[in-house]
Amino acid sequence: MKIAGIIAEYNPFHNGHQYHINKTREMTNADVLVAVISGNFAQRGKVSVIDKYQKTKAALDHGVDLVIELPYYYATSQASIFAKGAVELLDLAKCDYLVFGSESNNLKELKQIAETSIDPDHLKELMATGQSYPSSYGLLSSSMQPNDILAIAYLKALKGTGITPLSLQRIGSYHDDQLREMASASAIRKAIREERDFSQASD
Repeated sequence: MKIAGIIAEYNPFHNGHQYHINKTREMTNADVLVAVISGNFAQRGKVSVIDKYQKTKAALDHGVDLVIELPYYYATSQASIFAKGAVELLDLAKCDYLVFGSESNNLKELKQIAETSIDPDHLKELMATGQSYPSSYGLLSSSMQPNDILAIAYLKALKGTGITPLSLQRIGSYHDDQLREMASASAIRKAIREERDFSQASD
C-alpha cells in the first residue's frame, strides 16, 4: 500500500489546494493520502480565517483520506520547526512520499541546498548580505520564494526518514492579491476582509 503525504495550512482551502491533492494522487498513485494541517493558528501566529474543523472537512471533502493536526507549537513556528513537526507526523503515519509545492520546481538544486549548513529560517537575510556562499546555487542567484524556502526545510527534516520527496510546480504567485481561478490564499483572505465574493477561487 502506498501512502502519500502533504503539508498545508488551508487558510482557507482554495483551488490551488485541490490541484495539489489531485496532482499528489497522480504523481504517487497513492492508495491513501494523508494531510498534516495547521489548526486554528497559522505560521507567524496569525489566526486562521477558518477553524480547524472547517479545514478538516474541506480536506476530507476534496480527496484527503486522513487529516492530522499540526500542533500549535509547530504550526506557528519558523520554517525549520514547522517542517520538523509536520515531517515527524508524516513519518509516524508511515508515508512513502511527501509532495510539496515549489516556485522553482527544481528538486535537484533544492536538495543540494538542503545538504548544506544553510539555515532556511534566515535564508532571505543571508541572501540580502550578498554572500557568495549561497549564491553559488542557481536558485539563490535571485530572491528565493516562500515555497522554495519551505521546501528546503522539508528536505532537511526528511533526512533519516524513508519518505521520498516530490516537487510540484506552484501555480501563481504567493503574494498575488488578485482574485482569479488559481488565486492565492492571500487574495482570498483579502476578499474575505472586504466582504467580496471569492467563489471563483474556491468551491
